[in-house]
Amino acid sequence: MNEKANILDAWIAVEQFSEGDIRPIDKNYKNIDEKKIYSNSDFDWKSYFLDEMNAFIKKENICQEKQGEVSLIMYFGIFDFSEVITIFKNIYKIKDTNEELKNGAKFTLSLSFDRNLNFISDKLFLTMSGYIREKKDIPKNLYDIENNLNETFVSNKASTQTLMDRASKYGFQKNKEEWIGIPLWVHRRSNYPMFSISNTIAYNGLMVQGKNHEKAKGRAVWYDVKGIAIDKYVEEQGNKLVDLIKNKLLENQDLKNQIYVITPFKNIVNRLISKLSEIDFVITDENKKPANVGTVHTFQGKEAKIVYFVLGADTNSKGAARWAFSDPNIVNVAATRAKEEFYIIGDKTLYSELGSTIASLTINIIDNYNDKKNEDCKLWELSNIKNKTEFTQ
Repeated sequence: MNEKANILDAWIAVEQFSEGDIRPIDKNYKNIDEKKIYSNSDFDWKSYFLDEMNAFIKKENICQEKQGEVSLIMYFGIFDFSEVITIFKNIYKIKDTNEELKNGAKFTLSLSFDRNLNFISDKLFLTMSGYIREKKDIPKNLYDIENNLNETFVSNKASTQTLMDRASKYGFQKNKEEWIGIPLWVHRRSNYPMFSISNTIAYNGLMVQGKNHEKAKGRAVWYDVKGIAIDKYVEEQGNKLVDLIKNKLLENQDLKNQIYVITPFKNIVNRLISKLSEIDFVITDENKKPANVGTVHTFQGKEAKIVYFVLGADTNSKGAARWAFSDPNIVNVAATRAKEEFYIIGDKTLYSELGSTIASLTINIIDNYNDKKNEDCKLWELSNIKNKTEFTQ
């Protein structure tokens, strides 16, 4: 009697029972044409899934009291279970098994969302068979792997984009750990030079501007404002912000709903909220929290026509300034919230002398764009990516 074969028999039975089958042809499952959807980088995932849930509620005639219990489960990496058995046999050099093998389809990963599409972290499920199929190996501790994966999805850096990027097989490998899906590969939110800031500092020049290059000409300025920082906040920068916003609203009062004020630091947020409340600029959400002024993290996944990025700090708080540009994420998120206009308010000399490649590139891209904004944007972008090599050498 072959002990390994017996183990395989038992595992097949347990795995078939515990994971169940996914039947793509079943009318209860909604199949998504990934390639078709990912070819449209403006695709609104949230609206799509909310519409699907509403249609399900209507179809099943679910009463109002029970609608809050409706949830969405997304299955990724569907495959035939026989693939895993073949891998298992190869690992343990088993010729056949006694257990009847069902022709069931399995999934690699499932993600669950509540009625409002909030991610339910404790219902993330990574299957043993899916792991074996992907890695061609038996995991030593699937529970730890699943927990690490869960941390990726629920961390502060995670977003709807993160979830959809990891689920998509269409895109490119940014580095060893990060896969970028087509919605970020073909970028259509931000005009130049915001697109170029993101593409250069965060995506190694691998993104493509999805807009017509002539229509994608935006506006960006670094306002060089110095002053003494008190807990990172610089009063002169706050005053400059107020003046700029007041002038914008004099041009068009409706712009109030199309402006975000972003900063790397919570203390600056509090000071700016107080200052901007004096000109009736701050908008609050249903929870009475400011919706148009906040830290970078507050605005992940959102967008506005105009963004003001207030840096704060002075020569006595270089550590804080250096932290803000120590990782591309902060500047990248701030810049790509802006669709058309991006304004940085900060001590330009301080940030240019930090020794930060990210800060230097950001300054250079904005200055270079304003010097050459009448040129063809496509040609400017190509020369801009070339300049990155010169900064990083």
